[in-house]
Amino acid sequence: MNNKYPYNILVVEDEEQSRENFVSYLLMFYENVFEASNGERALEVYKREKPHIILLDINIPKVSGLEVARQIREKDLMTKIIILTAHSEKSFLLEAMSLRLTKYLFKPVNRKDLKQALDLAITELEKFDIIVNDEIEVNEFYTYSFNKKSLKYKGNEISLTQKEQLFFEYLLKNRNKVCSYHELLSYTEVATLDGLKNLVKRLKKKLNDELITNISGIGYKKS
Repeated sequence: MNNKYPYNILVVEDEEQSRENFVSYLLMFYENVFEASNGERALEVYKREKPHIILLDINIPKVSGLEVARQIREKDLMTKIIILTAHSEKSFLLEAMSLRLTKYLFKPVNRKDLKQALDLAITELEKFDIIVNDEIEVNEFYTYSFNKKSLKYKGNEISLTQKEQLFFEYLLKNRNKVCSYHELLSYTEVATLDGLKNLVKRLKKKLNDELITNISGIGYKKS
């Protein structure tokens, strides 16, 4: 029986032995653990794998940990970021606080503190209703798999483009609120508001005009 948490975790640490230690520990409890040794690689893995939790060292090459966090936060307020740092300066802490971090851990990190930080991240994920099940019921007719990127209507798959998938997933992950145009443009990487509206128009046709509600002048929400 698999009792692992169904969350994706990304470990960003340039020191190889520390990174391996984090990964081997996390694999005992989490289904998918990814790793990166520098900031540039971290952003690539983040974009591809969409982790729920990121353990992020500040002092990494190519792109700093704080800059990685900034770039993620420009379009994503849901992924939980736990900072690993040797810094305790007030200026650093104030800068880090603006990035809506779940926790910052001072190195060397012990397992008790790491577990407490991860437990807090999971609590936040559950609180904000982040969906991690393999397949969920959208309503009595539609189901969606986040892992397979598959939307089905009465068991029959509906073909979605990558940007349609991103748009639909964002609505599902935030299904209790209105998602602003700005949020959706950033998350889907659609260049213009007209482009976003055209995307929604195409998607609504595939859904028989169901599941998506337009909030005029503000954005969209899941119906």
